[in-house]
Amino acid sequence: MATGPNPIVPVQAPVQVPVQAPDQVPVPVAPASTPGQRSDKIPDPSKFDGIRSALRPFITQLRLKMIGNADRFTSTQQQLVYAINLLSGGALGQVMPVVNGARM
Repeated sequence: MATGPNPIVPVQAPVQVPVQAPDQVPVPVAPASTPGQRSDKIPDPSKFDGIRSALRPFITQLRLKMIGNADRFTSTQQQLVYAINLLSGGALGQVMPVVNGARM
């Protein structure tokens, strides 16, 4: 430990960091940009067919796509349409009644 006019004293304090569940972290919506300023296209995630073990990887890939290409998804509606377009099989079957019964 240093001595002198201003000794450095180690401080141990608990650090509290708020943690959000992955499905509660908001995906940013970027402002519209000019076509010349578009981000590099991040590859599309694989389609999700409803297999439970594939859900977390699908959500992770989808979030990375939305964040990395936020300038291509300038509204929540565009994000939702894109995400639903990546569903197939049983997963698509779950949302079809909602999509067909509601305006998007």
